Amino acid sequence: MSEEVKKQTLVFPIEEAGSNTMVLLGEKVASGKLGYGLIHGFGGDLEEGESPREAAIRELEQESRLRALSEDLEYCGKLSVYEGSKLVRIAYCYRLYKWQGNPERTDEMAPLWVHRSKLPFENMFEDTKLWLPEILQGGPVSLRLWYSTEMKKLQNSSTLPFNPNETD
Repeated sequence: MSEEVKKQTLVFPIEEAGSNTMVLLGEKVASGKLGYGLIHGFGGDLEEGESPREAAIRELEQESRLRALSEDLEYCGKLSVYEGSKLVRIAYCYRLYKWQGNPERTDEMAPLWVHRSKLPFENMFEDTKLWLPEILQGGPVSLRLWYSTEMKKLQNSSTLPFNPNETD
């Protein structure tokens, strides 16, 4: 029996103040979870019957206590992740400029504001440097990412055409 491809979301709350653009990222503090100890966007797996937008809103609130409306999420990327030759996960990425509440540490994530020119790539998944700067500059991304088993080492990547209506 083959395993189903995991569908996930990533949300990037952004505060713009001229050239001082900040993005809210989080350090994964839940041990035993993918990305433990690394810094990345807020998100996680879609639950049964849930759309990517619904999952993005739910995960953002669970991991940061920020609340967002569906219409405030700007779909901006799709990451197709392979382990070897097998597609194992698809992540739908969203920018967010408007939300309610203040970020708080949770059992999952410890939030931190980072200037977009000072992203901590040394503490992020290896592929992040290929796509996060583009998202933070307002562009869309659509990539295939090939990793060795267990997401240990990025082996290759390729760009795909971006479909802005893919998750709606």
